[in-house]
Amino acid sequence: MKIQGAPMTTTEQNINDLIPLTIEGKDYTGIFSGLSSRIFRSVDISALQNEPGWIYDSEGRMEPWKLEGMTEEKGSMIFYGPPLKGREFSAEDLDREKLEKMIRIFQSLRDKNSPYQGFYSRGWVFLEDGRILLLPNSLMEFIRKSDNEQTRMNHWYPFNHPDRSGLEGLEFTTALLAASILRGSHPYAPLESEEDNRNEQLRRVPALSPDLMIPGLKEEIADVLTLSFKGEQGLLKKWIKVMELWKIEGALNPLKDEERQSIEARASQLTQRGEINQKRRQIWRRKSTVYMISAAVIILIGVMISTPIKKSMEPPMTLGMAPLEVVEAYYAGFNSMDQELMEDCIDKKIGKGDLNEVMNFFVTSRVRLGYEGKTGVINAGEWVDSGRPALEAGTSLYGVALVDIQKMGDSRFRVDYEKWMPGSSEDIENTGPIPPVGYLVRDLLTLEEQKKGNWLIVGMERSLKDLGDD
Repeated sequence: MKIQGAPMTTTEQNINDLIPLTIEGKDYTGIFSGLSSRIFRSVDISALQNEPGWIYDSEGRMEPWKLEGMTEEKGSMIFYGPPLKGREFSAEDLDREKLEKMIRIFQSLRDKNSPYQGFYSRGWVFLEDGRILLLPNSLMEFIRKSDNEQTRMNHWYPFNHPDRSGLEGLEFTTALLAASILRGSHPYAPLESEEDNRNEQLRRVPALSPDLMIPGLKEEIADVLTLSFKGEQGLLKKWIKVMELWKIEGALNPLKDEERQSIEARASQLTQRGEINQKRRQIWRRKSTVYMISAAVIILIGVMISTPIKKSMEPPMTLGMAPLEVVEAYYAGFNSMDQELMEDCIDKKIGKGDLNEVMNFFVTSRVRLGYEGKTGVINAGEWVDSGRPALEAGTSLYGVALVDIQKMGDSRFRVDYEKWMPGSSEDIENTGPIPPVGYLVRDLLTLEEQKKGNWLIVGMERSLKDLGDD
């Protein structure tokens, strides 16, 4: 998609505000993405434009709001569409009236079986005329997944259950928002920043029951809060009735000072007990993780130690390969992390560094696969072929790419390639994905035919240059 219009000029403003802008004499409303323009270079922006946002009024009527283009300011992308006046969702600005409108929209999303992914607060805009704009789902999902971890900590994690996504999590989100209004703070505050601890925290009902969390809370509101925190479904219509009660009678019953003090004292005791129990669970979870990883590493190392003994009695995997095929197999082993194949391609003294490196990545990836269900390692060759897209948090880039093998003689070769490895957390200041480190490498190889009839790399001269150097 072509960027329309000229660079805009705007004054400094709150990130939650919509951005008024004029392009080629026409007024628009801009949505600040917070993402670098570099992220969008390989993205089909026209596909993101195909899905409109929707404006909801108090009667449940819907009106489409379609993106018309994008522009850039100070390296950040801004999407724009027809002019509107309003402000993005802010927990500090949320009140009963706004929440009631949101719950009715939640019910509409469920009735229409909407492709709703979860509550991303940057996707909700409260307009000055009282209506609410839900920004295009595909656009906000793209922005959410491309955001750094700190932004997700502010706009995604505090509002969604880790195991109940999309429409299944609407009641939980409603309870979080309602309790935040009534209590004056998030019911799980402080929210854990570490993923496993945070997920475990949100899977449990809050340490305080609603009547202790919010002294004097009416029983009808406390009941629906409790059921929602427990994961009950089909409660949105009940929530709408409770919101009407809240509007007419208020949410709290009057309490005498003695009653309030008694409730607050009990709540304080339970909060302290809950914090102690939570710390114990975190310590045990860390220890159990260490035990699991240690056991897995011991098993893998045991297998690897026994493998050479077994292999010494078997013909090499490269038997029958021509010298060129041996070289090709060696470099393919980096991306497949096939240490056994690489060992049959090179003299172990010559290739010790490469072989140890591949073994370490293999062990780490398999332990993570067993514990998390994913390796977290991105194949460098596939990454380069796909246009070098931005890496997601929690992933590591490893391997070789653009391998060029030139024959210099009957058993000598020159190999030029890119080598990619995970970067260091010291390389960046933000909380997003750690950039990888890349090198341009040239290897000069010498092969010799062995007694068993296989060809083996017996000499290597390596030179490399940091890809970050000019």
